[in-house]
Amino acid sequence: MTTVAQEILNTFDSLPDSERLEIALEILRRLVHFDFPPLTDEDLVLNAEELFLALDRPKQEFQNNVNTGTEGLEPSSTQNRNLVLYPLSYVPSIQTIF
Repeated sequence: MTTVAQEILNTFDSLPDSERLEIALEILRRLVHFDFPPLTDEDLVLNAEELFLALDRPKQEFQNNVNTGTEGLEPSSTQNRNLVLYPLSYVPSIQTIF
């Protein structure tokens, strides 16, 4: 990363949240038309695997708790406590942002 790019990021980090949000939205608007290279099959498989593993963690932890007689207790890992799954209908598409 160039020094200029790092300075831009440092300036961005020092802005109030409202201004950072405005800038982030403007960058996203500009990226919509950016010509990204297509994902490789390997990239798609790795992303899918990561997603499925993340979705299986709460189910696996629940099953572990049932097997050990501790169902109903809070998850043992902080990572699972922060995992929140929303139906896709609640996630705004990039089109609704713009």
